[in-house]
Amino acid sequence: AWKGIPQLNLGDNTEVERSDKDIGEIADGTTEKTVEDVVRIGGGLDISITGTIVDLRTGSGLIRRCPQCIHGHIEPVMDLRLKATVDDGTGAISAVIGRAETEKITGITLEQAEEISKTKGDMGAVANKMASILILKKVTVKGNVMTDDFGPQMIVHSADISNVDVQSE
Repeated sequence: AWKGIPQLNLGDNTEVERSDKDIGEIADGTTEKTVEDVVRIGGGLDISITGTIVDLRTGSGLIRRCPQCIHGHIEPVMDLRLKATVDDGTGAISAVIGRAETEKITGITLEQAEEISKTKGDMGAVANKMASILILKKVTVKGNVMTDDFGPQMIVHSADISNVDVQSE
């Protein structure tokens, strides 16, 4: 495994044979973990973590993205992204959430974000609006997690806000 993600390396001298041995049932789908679990194992694929959004970091909201990731002078395209810090009580994880899931959990489309930015004259206004919607909300994020010197980071492929009755909880 590398940073908690399973790997299989086959080289020129590798021999592969079919096995008729029964390996049992293989788990299919996401695995629920705590941040503490993820830190201990170093990461993983298809991890699900439920926690509270405690911060939106710089680089959240309306961003300019290179359309092709080619160096040189390229006209950027507008996009939405969240860089959220999710705390589940055992630790915190950085969750990078792309446009589709950002639109889903904030209710703000790219077009609306561009209008907010234009009206306020500041791209940061979009991140501020998103923060007012998301901070202290309970969220379940699912994706792949890697851990490095800066801690665990999840590239999110699914995010859902949980409606929690805070008083009863």
